Amino acid sequence: MKIQAALDACKNFFVWLWQGISGCFQNKIALIAALLLVPFVLFFLCNLFWNLLQGLKNLFAPTVCVPAKIMLRREEQEKNRWRQLICKHRFVGPAFEYERTGCTKYFVQFQLADGSKKELQVWREIYMGIQEGDYGILTFRGDRFKSFRMSTMNAQKV
Repeated sequence: MKIQAALDACKNFFVWLWQGISGCFQNKIALIAALLLVPFVLFFLCNLFWNLLQGLKNLFAPTVCVPAKIMLRREEQEKNRWRQLICKHRFVGPAFEYERTGCTKYFVQFQLADGSKKELQVWREIYMGIQEGDYGILTFRGDRFKSFRMSTMNAQKV
């Protein structure tokens, strides 16, 4: 029901946008402005819609607890385009300067009890506390990692 309302609102917005664009054909300056603006608006709306669908899918997915084995760990360095103003403690040169910041994302690939593999993004603390080959109970919901409780029992091997 909520998804249908969101789709109707999105449809109404695109109808309104199309009417505005078709009205711009009478004014050339407005037409040029619309042609330059529309791709950015569409890109923003498509990303918003995609993220909304992913969030709803994860929200309505059941929480699953399964025995799993850690198959692979990997890090992904993400460089940020944005610059951060930082203070440099020095006697010569400017006291403040801009520095590009970034982050590291941590991913772990699990082999589930049915033999399928699932890769999830995990927190740094979890990533540092586990090794490839560890066994345990994986809890996840959709594409979101919840927890991994390590087990020392070899009977639960996947």
